[in-house]
Amino acid sequence: TSGGTNSSAIRVSFSARGDGTTWTTASDYFDVFDQKGESITAFKVHNDTLGIFKTSSIFTYDEIELKQKIDDVGAYNDKVIHRIGANLFTFCPNGIFETNLSSTKQIGDPVRQYWENFLPIYDTVGNQRVVTNTFATVFQDRYLLYIGNITSPTTTNGVLLEYNTTSKAWTVHFGGFTNFVFLKSFNF
Repeated sequence: TSGGTNSSAIRVSFSARGDGTTWTTASDYFDVFDQKGESITAFKVHNDTLGIFKTSSIFTYDEIELKQKIDDVGAYNDKVIHRIGANLFTFCPNGIFETNLSSTKQIGDPVRQYWENFLPIYDTVGNQRVVTNTFATVFQDRYLLYIGNITSPTTTNGVLLEYNTTSKAWTVHFGGFTNFVFLKSFNF
């Protein structure tokens, strides 16, 4: 977990091997430091490696070594990271990215006007470290990213960006996208 156990937003706490109910909070943890001082916003296991996401960086941990793998790419929260095929997709202040936790590819340039003008709203619990007005889901080969509160090209509080990972094309949807229940029932 992060931000809860030991009350540190940079701490990764873990249970005893093979026993998810035994925690020694005084010793079973490691801290994830970076020069930006950012909090941990999400975790995602990919290819037997733990991806530790901050707003603008990605670290990996393989039970032996903690490494900062990617700088300037991270995640606003755990709800924007999804796997499609062999890669993960994520959304952060620098754009929308495809990653394998070792390298990244900016895929969000065609919809830059939306994510660049996104006004993040941070949680009121947890020292304002996680953004609450964006989330994503996957439908077949599509990464569906909801962005609330944008100021341009028009001011709105609901845009759904659809990225087709096969054709590498974006489609923009406007409307009443307010939660995952509605988003998951969206028909293409």
